Amino acid sequence: MWKPLVITVVLLLSVVMLGISIDRNRWTQGVAGGFVALAMEEGEGSDYVMPYPGVLPDSPLYIVKMVRDWLREVLSVAPEDKVELFNQYADKRVGAMEALMRGGKFELAVETGEKGAMYQERAIGALETVKARGGDVGKGGNVLERAILKHVEIVRKLSEENETVDLTGLIGSMERHYDEVKKVLGR
Repeated sequence: MWKPLVITVVLLLSVVMLGISIDRNRWTQGVAGGFVALAMEEGEGSDYVMPYPGVLPDSPLYIVKMVRDWLREVLSVAPEDKVELFNQYADKRVGAMEALMRGGKFELAVETGEKGAMYQERAIGALETVKARGGDVGKGGNVLERAILKHVEIVRKLSEENETVDLTGLIGSMERHYDEVKKVLGR
């Protein structure tokens, strides 16, 4: 009875890993030049390196990524870990937004960017929990602060490149999140 289940899981994971490597090749060949250029531009968040976004929301394998992310969230109990995890999810959503915008999938890109902003909110909430419990907010808060600055920088650049897509609300939301992080850090 367990044998078919184990075989199915192994095959599914193999397909996912193949899909990720195919998607990674598309990412590096398709938009990495613009992504690297953004990371190297002068600006406040420039020293923050964005991670590879992984499987994009337009991929049929994206549901597997969502299940994995949900499991990681459920299994992560410490608020310090949640700050890092939610920040990583926000990073990946903003990176995916950039890839989708460059691929002309504007509606899905904006939706993905909004999810990135939602993960920023959740990271800030976890950071506030760390502070309320008397924990050290320095490391996680500093990383989150730099990450949000980088997110704003990327979204502003995308807004300038795509004048037909209104990203002012998303930029404003991310700027408010930056102010909230500074407040939690006492700056």
